[in-house]
Amino acid sequence: FFSDGGYSDEDGLYISNGACHLDNLSVYMDGGLVDYEDFEDGVSDNWIEELSGGVGDYAWIYTNLQDIDPCRTNTTCQVAFVDDGVVVPGTGGSSCTTHCYGPEGYVVNHTGGILGTDSHLENGIKSPVMAWPDGCDAIQLGYGVYRHEEMLDTSTGVFYRWFVRSTTSENAADIESAEWQTNNSYYWGAPSYWDGSQDLTTFVEPGRRWVQVMLMAHEFGWYWDIEGFDGSPAPYFDHIRVYAYPFAGPAISFDALFLASDNFPDQGDFDFGNLASNHIRFDCCYNIAPALHLRNDPGDSLTISVTPARTGSTLNNLPEMKVRMKANSLFDPFRVLPPGFSQSGEFIEGSVVGDTVYFNEQLVEDRYAFDLPDTGFFYPGHVIHYYFEARDNLAGDIGTTLLPADTAGFASFEHNLQYPSDFICRGLPSLQSASTDDQPKILFWNDFGNRGGENEWYFALKSAGLLEGTGYDIYYTNRPDGGEGNGLGGRATSAVLSGYDILLYTCGNLSGASLGNGDFGNEASRDVQVLDAWFARGGKKALMTGDDLIFDLNQKGAEAMALVNNYFGVELISRTLVPFIEQTAPLVRTIDDNGVISSVDRWISYGGCLGINTFDAVETRGTAVRLAEFTDSQGNTGVHDYAAAVYNYNENTDTEMVYLPYDFMYVYGAPGYTPPAGLGVVSARAVMLRDILNFFGMQLDGPINVDDTPELGVLAVSSYPNPFNPRATIELSLP
Repeated sequence: FFSDGGYSDEDGLYISNGACHLDNLSVYMDGGLVDYEDFEDGVSDNWIEELSGGVGDYAWIYTNLQDIDPCRTNTTCQVAFVDDGVVVPGTGGSSCTTHCYGPEGYVVNHTGGILGTDSHLENGIKSPVMAWPDGCDAIQLGYGVYRHEEMLDTSTGVFYRWFVRSTTSENAADIESAEWQTNNSYYWGAPSYWDGSQDLTTFVEPGRRWVQVMLMAHEFGWYWDIEGFDGSPAPYFDHIRVYAYPFAGPAISFDALFLASDNFPDQGDFDFGNLASNHIRFDCCYNIAPALHLRNDPGDSLTISVTPARTGSTLNNLPEMKVRMKANSLFDPFRVLPPGFSQSGEFIEGSVVGDTVYFNEQLVEDRYAFDLPDTGFFYPGHVIHYYFEARDNLAGDIGTTLLPADTAGFASFEHNLQYPSDFICRGLPSLQSASTDDQPKILFWNDFGNRGGENEWYFALKSAGLLEGTGYDIYYTNRPDGGEGNGLGGRATSAVLSGYDILLYTCGNLSGASLGNGDFGNEASRDVQVLDAWFARGGKKALMTGDDLIFDLNQKGAEAMALVNNYFGVELISRTLVPFIEQTAPLVRTIDDNGVISSVDRWISYGGCLGINTFDAVETRGTAVRLAEFTDSQGNTGVHDYAAAVYNYNENTDTEMVYLPYDFMYVYGAPGYTPPAGLGVVSARAVMLRDILNFFGMQLDGPINVDDTPELGVLAVSSYPNPFNPRATIELSLP
């Protein structure tokens, strides 16, 4: 309902050629156009809604809005919520501090507008009321957004949100009495354009006749003590579209915070004299304890929402959770199977019927809970795959919906990314016998869950000849951006981690939510404290990687800073390296005879488009030494003091660390790099990882595993009539 040139008319969306008026406003729904009244220049009352309780209605349509996304620009019409002192008289405007690229330097109001600092902006734009098309059951919202909220101490805490409401009434006006529905999520991110998408099917009324959606700017940072002064003009909204389409069964929605978390024995240590006592809780990721209770209390059940989407349908039966578990035979004598479960060899299968959910003694409609036993069932070395199944009944037509939709890898426990990691739960560590000496010595902590990097890390580990469960274990943080206490420090103690000698850590470009410090208002997971205690056991080694890792730790108090000083051996110069080296994808060269990385002498630390990575600018301190340096734009060394890879040894704890100020997934092969003879055709990333692991005491020798690597192919490209015509067709074949 708001499109200004970003989409082809072949998609059924109106193109306004960049003008700031929306004549013939249309919504594309399942191939049909629903027309609405013409818009005049500027803003129409039936499209903009002020929900700020008097703070002010700042929503307005602009062209040529500026941004600081270096990869994308949008000069067409967008909606912004800038307080320029004109659109809402009496505020005097909200002037910028450092983010001065908005209209005339103004930013979104973060001081309560005309009501004062005790009030907070909730300003939304709503669509026209849309008639629901016959034959459609599901609904999806798509939108483009420019965001600039980094959740720093200086930030103003302005988020963006979505809402939907609907009614079964024949009278469209009755939608005004319907409640707005949402998933209660608050969205934010570094300065960049983003394409958002949200399935709304479980949030609308069955048999709906009318629907309406809304997007909002909401100042809510005060809830997390983010009440800074340095505002931005974001968010901007554009390319908003609503789709309606047929659906084969009931709708299922979920939040990964309410899925299962990898876990360790509940007692916090091993009792090898009583193996049965080493059971592991099957809990969700979410911390259900209020922050004021100062504790991390994981929810006992997994929960999803299931709604009969097809008009006139009802649920045929309660939803079910299907389970397949690969069991560790060490615990066979002690395991008790739940009713309806059976074991065949090392695999256990069964299903759990969903239970209704109550909150404050009130039934939560369409919400279902699933659980497995917390004692006597789930043990170290067990791996659980699960999915949800829901069925509806429409006059005898039974429809089925699965979550995840593709369950092809459900039965396979080869960790090849065939099955979604969100729906895998591991009991750790993978003990082979009643001894911590008989377990994998490497723990790979993926603190960037479902956000990228899995392929890069897992292929490098496999290339080194390491397999999950024998060569290494995985701890996977679902929804790491949620800060809900499900980091490693929220599920493990240093005692239960003592059998691991090497930690591999990734947090990607996760800003603000890496390595929690037990701050129950922001991140209840005591990652910093548990890692510090693990290092203090002596003889431990770690490869720590992530874009903003040191910057984040610098914001998290004395214990986090001590961890940096004692083990990382670096000092933060700036959160953003790019302005210092004037590159987003610099060539990195190793320091000669560095003693750690010997088989690869160069690589690219890739931080370029479509999203610019910042990379911490750090310099070594104390006993730490540089292993690699950033070159200048011509590839020259000896230009920058900033470290591209660091080694630090703590003699007090006999602890060694290799640290990269960017994530390991962003290590790309550099032009001109050739692997040493005998290693095969393999990535620089895989070679580097094996070098580091061998330096840490592993004995990974011989050719790197390239059995499933295809032969190099040729990229074939053709263009006609020629690439310099006003219009050309380019065809390519990418092997």
